[in-house]
Amino acid sequence: MSSETISITGTQPIQTHAAAVWAILQDPMRLKAAMPDCEQLTYLGGRQYWGVLNVHAGVVQRRFTGKISLTEWQPGVGYSVVAEGYGAEERLVGNGRVWLEAAGEITHLHYEGEIQVIGELAEIGRPYLETVTRALIRQNLTALAALAAGKETAVMPTNPSHTHYPPNRLLIFLPGFLLALLVLLSGGFLLFKRSYRLWLRHVAREVATLLQDTSNAP
Repeated sequence: MSSETISITGTQPIQTHAAAVWAILQDPMRLKAAMPDCEQLTYLGGRQYWGVLNVHAGVVQRRFTGKISLTEWQPGVGYSVVAEGYGAEERLVGNGRVWLEAAGEITHLHYEGEIQVIGELAEIGRPYLETVTRALIRQNLTALAALAAGKETAVMPTNPSHTHYPPNRLLIFLPGFLLALLVLLSGGFLLFKRSYRLWLRHVAREVATLLQDTSNAP
């Protein structure tokens, strides 16, 4: 079974005091509001949550259900996170830490951790998975920063699946569809499956490049 491990680390500056950010990190309803892809987040007690995440990012269209546990709790400072989620044909296992650093009227939210992707989704390849993960984290933290700063209207999610692709890049999808059609007509199912996966990896690399270019654009 395929498996990929993604390392994440970063810092999000938030224009408010640390107490306001910490209040959100403890509130399931406000946390859910800061995660546009989160369909449901239920507090189970004992600093454990059950949630449903619906991810739409490029070729990644997945729905996960799972459990999140918060450990090593330091009030007003941070905590560690252990999570496990299940999709139709894959499993996610993650662990990390979130902590706050106050700097006057600005709070720096630091995060670090690892996510292991197990199953069919891992076949897309690490570069694309890392790009999608960074985009989702940036999207969620931007919304969290808006809530913590007291803005009633959170920042609208920047869904990578809505990225505009230049016409010449769209041509990368055409050979794959033609290949699928020809092989299916010839009855070569096994060859189709292998060729499809190779094409999907190629598409993932191209889309990862496009997403990276978009995130770096001013």
